[in-house]
Amino acid sequence: MNSSSILTIKKSTLDNANVVGTFFVFIYVFSFYIVGPITSSILGAVIVFPVLLKPSARRVLFQTISTRYAVGLLSINILLIALGLSYSILHGTYDLSYIKILFAQAIHIICGFCIVAYLKYKYDIDTSTIIRLIIYAYIIQSGIEMIASANPTIAAMLLPFNKADMAQESSALRGVALASATTWSLGLTYGIAFILYAHQYMMHRMNAKVVIGWFCLVVGTSFAGRTGFLGAIISIVYFLIFSQIGFIKKLSFFGYIIAAIIGLIIIIFTIFPSYVELLVLKILPWALEPLFNLLDGNDFSSASTDRLGEMWEVLPTFQEALLGTGHFTNADGSYYLHTDVGILRNLFYWGVFGYGAIIIYQIFTIYPLFRKGRSYKVLACLILLYIFITEYKAVTIGLNKMTFSILFLLSFFSLRNKREKTT
Repeated sequence: MNSSSILTIKKSTLDNANVVGTFFVFIYVFSFYIVGPITSSILGAVIVFPVLLKPSARRVLFQTISTRYAVGLLSINILLIALGLSYSILHGTYDLSYIKILFAQAIHIICGFCIVAYLKYKYDIDTSTIIRLIIYAYIIQSGIEMIASANPTIAAMLLPFNKADMAQESSALRGVALASATTWSLGLTYGIAFILYAHQYMMHRMNAKVVIGWFCLVVGTSFAGRTGFLGAIISIVYFLIFSQIGFIKKLSFFGYIIAAIIGLIIIIFTIFPSYVELLVLKILPWALEPLFNLLDGNDFSSASTDRLGEMWEVLPTFQEALLGTGHFTNADGSYYLHTDVGILRNLFYWGVFGYGAIIIYQIFTIYPLFRKGRSYKVLACLILLYIFITEYKAVTIGLNKMTFSILFLLSFFSLRNKREKTT
């Protein structure tokens, strides 16, 4: 076999890895609904399971589930379920809503084992590759959001898969993604995608292609949630401080952004004029609401941040913060004391000790990145910083399914040596 044939085979394998890998990353991270409680992540595990029955594939599956990371992750999850159940019983609330989330996450972990084992068996995927596949998945999601937001028929077709409430005021913008959670969780994880993008594409080069990819994430989070813009800011800071390119090249990023905005406006007005009304009357006023309020002489705030301030007025007593109350949700399914703040909800549920346990769990989900080189340590620290900041707004640490899925994939494909690969 000559060198040309070998290169062709390698290119074909890489292309397959990109397509198949992106597919499985997409259905695992976004885990949209299929039928009833069955999600795409479960479907993914079912799809790959017959392949994993092969002797050689079984060995890969066994290696996957026997890593210290896999055993530790599932063990901590089970311990947290037991701890949460104890708090609910001791407080006499029998509130199982927190435990249900952890139990669903345990099923998600098991499905993840199958998908990871399949990808490891079929392709040579490392940390850099999985980051690229995650970014591909989010750029594809951005495209879906754009198309669906402009086409009510397609948006309606997505409803069975995301179960979004199209009766909400923001229904023309949010709830139009192919994901199980189309607002907070999706916007939140777009922020992580920004940080990953900076790490993958902005550390050693800067050109129009790189900026277009970054801008695709801006478009996606504009339809999902403004929280993602925090990740965008962190990604810019990450780029400016740690990028190896020259100072002038770094400044060119902002010039490219301006050019991308102008280009997008020209494309919309000339090719998609029907999209102009949606852009001007819906998308921009919602995405840039704090800026518009500031220009109108008000505070740099939005209806969401105003509501957040109100929720922070509901504070636990010293005893509640120490020992919790055993309440996570009310009997009608609403949040306990009607606060969505992650810090407060955790303290109200199981106090500082339970909260400390879930924080340890969150750090454990990403610890393999800390075992790699300096650049990955910086990446892990920035992701954790972002997660801890967003906990100020809503439950993120440990429990957010999409966030967990990204860290799960990053960590599994960061396991790098034989010592780590066996218990």
